[in-house]
Amino acid sequence: MAADNTRPPHTKETSLAQALDGKPHTLISRSPTSAVYIDGKGGQILLRGSGFEYDGDVAIKGTVTGATFLDRDGSAFLAWEL
Repeated sequence: MAADNTRPPHTKETSLAQALDGKPHTLISRSPTSAVYIDGKGGQILLRGSGFEYDGDVAIKGTVTGATFLDRDGSAFLAWEL
């Protein structure tokens, strides 16, 4: 999934740092190659990689090779791949 670069830039209030700063994220989907987290406002972090292992709802092992950050509307605002 590619980031939508046609959207207006995120402000300080909606920046990645703000999104991750002390906000709890809940694991909602998991497999050995992906993990999806959601925050209380509906934003999601999709991690891709390999060897993901979990202890309950906590990822404890694996290699991340890509990530996509979605706002609460489901639009990607940051994405990267190795």
